[in-house]
Amino acid sequence: MKNLDRICFILQARVGSSRLPGKAHLPFHAEYSTVAYLLKRLTSYPGDIGQVVFATTVLDEDDALEAVANQIGVPVVRGPVLDVMGRMVQAAGEHGWDTLVRVTGDDQLVSCEYAERAIRHHLENSLDFTRVEGLPVGMGCEVIDVRTLRRIHQGVGNRAQTELLTWFLDSEWICRTGAIFADPAHAHSKFRVTLDYQADYDLMREIARRCHETQDEFYISTDRIVETLLEINPTWREQAQLWTATRAQVRTGLVYEYQAP
Repeated sequence: MKNLDRICFILQARVGSSRLPGKAHLPFHAEYSTVAYLLKRLTSYPGDIGQVVFATTVLDEDDALEAVANQIGVPVVRGPVLDVMGRMVQAAGEHGWDTLVRVTGDDQLVSCEYAERAIRHHLENSLDFTRVEGLPVGMGCEVIDVRTLRRIHQGVGNRAQTELLTWFLDSEWICRTGAIFADPAHAHSKFRVTLDYQADYDLMREIARRCHETQDEFYISTDRIVETLLEINPTWREQAQLWTATRAQVRTGLVYEYQAP
């Protein structure tokens, strides 16, 4: 498998949020804020997921997030405010990464076990884009070839919408895509554990609280998270208002210019 030094597990977050204001700094577990908890969790994983890096914007308001990452010992890259894809391209160019594993600052309970499996599948099959399907929303990740990301970024019409990165990449006519699928015990895609609303925040904190009560290790396994989620069985999971943008609302058309050989 490709040298993991050339693979970056990139966590994206910024302070600005309209649905849950200030969510990046909300207390999550023990002394850790939401972003600090996720960074600590990623760096506590005992397997191989590449170099963990924190990416945020150049805005002054995100200086505090950089300080959080520095405190945990995670390198920081800073780039455009709205152009999330551009931030990733810039970071990869500066550090020479070949492959990015993307997770957002809303996904405190992301599965590193599945991330490791996705990386392996992506590299063994020489793919451009690999997704994880079937897990509760917020536990998956995306593996992306940097050259492909750079090519697509050049053709994006509205770069302010590149936060919805998946919808620019998951087409076979754009790149070689692939997927790994959740095991039956973990296949609960109608649940969400991603931090957009107060209900998400309350649920995710309760999952973390219950899990940490019964173990000393900081990293909570996918098995334990899903077991706890099913024990709680939040009744609001089917509420339509908790599922945000639809694909029809986002302009994912790409503009390419012909260049003579």
